[in-house]
Amino acid sequence: MKKISMKIPVITIFTLAIMLFFGSSNALAADFDSGKMEDIDVWGYTDASYYTKKATSVDFLIGTSYPFGHKKGTLYLQRKSGKSWKTCKSKTFDFVHHVEKSFPLKGCSTGYYRIKAKITYSYSKDYSYNYTNSFKVNR
Repeated sequence: MKKISMKIPVITIFTLAIMLFFGSSNALAADFDSGKMEDIDVWGYTDASYYTKKATSVDFLIGTSYPFGHKKGTLYLQRKSGKSWKTCKSKTFDFVHHVEKSFPLKGCSTGYYRIKAKITYSYSKDYSYNYTNSFKVNR
C-alpha cells in the first residue's frame, strides 16, 4: 500500500481556515477592519500591503454585506506627509454590493499611503469616513 503525504491536506485546511476567518486570502492587505472603522456596514481592502517599484497600481475593493440601497462616495489615495495625510488621487464610486477602483502609481513617490473613503447613503444625506491602515509604496 502506498503511503499518502499529509502535508498538502494540512496546508489546504490551514489556508481555508484563514480565508474563512479573515474573509479573503489578502489578510495582510490594508483594510478597514484593521484601520479606523467608523462605518461598520461597509468594508474595503487593497490588493496588497506593500507595493514594489514594479507595481503599477493600487487596487481597492469596497463593498457591503448589507445591500440596502446604493452607496456612493469618493475614495482618496493619501500619502503620509509629516503628521498629516495629503490626497494624491481620488476616484468616485457607486455600488449596491461592491466595486473595485484602481489608482495608478505613476507620479507617486515612495512613502506610506492609505485609502480614505467618504461614503454617502442613497436613503439619506448622511456620510461617514473610513480609513485603511497604512501601506508602503516603493518607487
